[in-house]
Amino acid sequence: MGMPGIRMAGNVGKYIKRNPLAAGGDALAGAAETMNPHEPDPVKKALLTVGVPILGTAASALTRGVDVIPQVMDIAGSLGEEYGYPELPPMLRDAFGCAPLLNADNYSRLMLGATASPQIKENLTRAKEFCGRYKERSRNIPRPATLIMPVR
Repeated sequence: MGMPGIRMAGNVGKYIKRNPLAAGGDALAGAAETMNPHEPDPVKKALLTVGVPILGTAASALTRGVDVIPQVMDIAGSLGEEYGYPELPPMLRDAFGCAPLLNADNYSRLMLGATASPQIKENLTRAKEFCGRYKERSRNIPRPATLIMPVR
């Protein structure tokens, strides 16, 4: 029986070999951190440039690449807010608003001590509110099981 950390590192290595495109996307997150205008401290910027891709690749290996969905939704929602997206149905808008809670990069930035941590925490708090509304709306959707009559 091996050590868990070594086993995990082996899984990440296998993940990178099988999914080079996904690992490249995580490396792109590190390149984006070098141009982050919200991080004035060069030491923290260097730490984020190295740490975010490593933690992102580990999250991708753990989720087998599914973590890309909330990342894309988070980026699309942020760009949509910034540039004024068209009016979306309330449930879809709340799903985009809930995406930052599932984006692993937000938590890695918090863990690595980004200067914009208060802003990230505020975005996550706002996302919790969106998720609460999303949950309330999803309870009112008729499900197939509720439409079927019981047979004796």
